[in-house]
Amino acid sequence: MEPLTNIPIELIRKIKALFFDLDGTFVSKGVIQGEAYSYLEKLNNVGVKTVAVTGRSAGWCDLMARWWPVSGVIGENGALFYSKVDVKIVREAYNTSALLS
Repeated sequence: MEPLTNIPIELIRKIKALFFDLDGTFVSKGVIQGEAYSYLEKLNNVGVKTVAVTGRSAGWCDLMARWWPVSGVIGENGALFYSKVDVKIVREAYNTSALLS
């Protein structure tokens, strides 16, 4: 895998959404670098959807959806999705029982 900085600018301009892992990728040694956080805000401002993907619990995901400049958060290894609509947090959960019936 190559860094995003190696992508040609004409391809960068076509990006509509960026999904990213947290631990060991966006968050390093338990810390979010200011520059990385700033880029999330910049992407948001130019209309690129940003979605954090993590195995973390619902509480963490709710917090990120509320306070981070992201379009949404996929959490608990894909079991739920949080997004902010206006000022309200919307939670969607994956329900395996619906598949079994």
